[in-house]
Parts: sequence; C-alpha cells; structure tokens
Amino acid sequence: DGKHIASASHDRTVRIWDTETEQEVHTLTWHTDNVHSVAWSPDGEMIASGGYDRTVRLWSKSGKHKGTLKEHPSSVSLVAWSPDGEMIASGCNGTLDHDHTIRLWSMKKGVFERFKGWVKGKDPRLLGTLKGHSGGVTSVAYWPDGKHIIDTASFDKTFKIWDAETKQEECTLNGLNLKGHSGSVKRGADCVAYSPD
Repeated sequence: DGKHIASASHDRTVRIWDTETEQEVHTLTWHTDNVHSVAWSPDGEMIASGGYDRTVRLWSKSGKHKGTLKEHPSSVSLVAWSPDGEMIASGCNGTLDHDHTIRLWSMKKGVFERFKGWVKGKDPRLLGTLKGHSGGVTSVAYWPDGKHIIDTASFDKTFKIWDAETKQEECTLNGLNLKGHSGSVKRGADCVAYSPD
C-alpha cells in the first residue's frame, strides 16, 4: 500500500517505518548477526529478511516473527518473492565458505505453516538449490510471469536464467550485449530488474 518501508541493518534488526509520519513502528530482532536483505511479499502482508546468521526470517507486517528458513551454509545476501507470493528465492554471497547458490522455498498456504517448527533433517519447504555460479550471488529477480528467475554473481560477472519449476539453468548471459562489466557486478538487490512488459 506504500504506507510502510522495511529496512535491514548491520545492527541485526529489521525495522518497519510509517511513510506518512516517518516514524518507526516495529523493530524486528530475531536475527543474531547483520541483516543484509529484506523484501515485502507481493500482497504486502509478509516480509522476508536474510542475514549473516545464515537464515531467512519471515515476519508479518505487524512485526510478528512467523518462521525461520535455515538451510543456507553461508550468509544470506538476498531474498526475493515470486510474483504470486508462493515462493521465495534466497542467495548466498559466498563470503563465509564459498557457497554460490540460490535456494527456493515454498510459501504456499498450508505448507509453510505445517513445517514452520521443522528441526529434523532437510526442511520440507526447501524446493531446490540452484548451483552454477563460480562467484558469490548478489542479486536475484523473478520474471513477471514467475516461471523464470534471473540472478547475477558478483565475481563470475555473469547473469544466469533459471526455470523456477524444473530448477534447471536455461542459459548464461555473458556473450550478448549484456556483457560489458569489466569488474564484479555491483552488490545489491537492484543489480538486476525486469521491465513490467
């Protein structure tokens, strides 16, 4: 609704702000290390945050902690929601142990709630892991149709397109007009973005 902003910080918090009053309305404090990324769900009801504590945390817009996704072996540098809100992509920048992957999580109603307290073995909400980059992943974005994902890596200087359903890499963009970066692709959630059309 444009009435709130969520921010992530190295003070280990996510904060929600009222855009009209410019006041902080909630401080979210479950992360145990720096928080690197934050993203609103498409319907504006949930927030996902990723941090150096190797977790993705889920929150309601009222500030209630709704769950934790813990399958990352390295710090989580980015999070993104699919356009229908039924999937989250999260990625690692590889600073701790050279993990250069993206993980896909189910956020379908019923699935997330059913397994939110999962502690034994692989989390059933984990749909798959995208492997193929040789450098840390710094950005991820879904295509508007939700069927494809594009991400960039900060060290291998490539863009990769993946099929969100099969979890397979479709192509690597490093020989088209997109090629031109002589250094690493700048870190941040806005390194890659699609036009609505």
